[in-house]
Amino acid sequence: MITLGADFKQDLAENEAYAKFELAKEEANESPPLDMVRGEYIFLLDRSGSMKGDRISMARGALLLFFQSLPADSYFNVVSFGTNYVPLFDSSVAYSKDSLRNAMRVASKFDSNMGGTHIYNPLKEVLEAPLKKGYPRFVFLLTDGDVSNTQQVLLLISHNSYRARVFTIGVGSGCSPELVTKAAHYGRGKHEFVSDEKDMYEKVINLLDAS
Repeated sequence: MITLGADFKQDLAENEAYAKFELAKEEANESPPLDMVRGEYIFLLDRSGSMKGDRISMARGALLLFFQSLPADSYFNVVSFGTNYVPLFDSSVAYSKDSLRNAMRVASKFDSNMGGTHIYNPLKEVLEAPLKKGYPRFVFLLTDGDVSNTQQVLLLISHNSYRARVFTIGVGSGCSPELVTKAAHYGRGKHEFVSDEKDMYEKVINLLDAS
């Protein structure tokens, strides 16, 4: 909720009152300059068998959009998960032309070939890893929401909500909504659902803006 407080007085001319209202509205809508934004962005990408077809294609597309939209002064990493999990880098790396190029080259080949959906262990490692001083951690989970231990995962997110904020993207039509919506709620974040590629850019940017 945003409260706009214009300085209206009885003897204030109508045009001056309107000008003050417009100024108050502009100040309320100001965002910090991009060069002042910093953070550690970790992307958890579901590459289980249930993500095959359009789902993994949309998840890849969203991931590449995230890569190209991060603040300059940031760190990032990708953790792919299925039955097991594999980080793209050993730990989060500084965002640069080289690291971006390497990440995009590898991520463009990601496929849904990692077996079952086991998110708890990779999520636990990401949430409990040492924090980088001055770089708040933001975790972005891209999944179809199909896991067997949803409550255990939500409890993990809730217990670590002081260490990181969690944002979620539910990928594909028919996506299971419980994990997607509640993970963002317990993680002090925001969620989006992507069922086609038309509105992907807007939803990716919405999540980054919210972070």
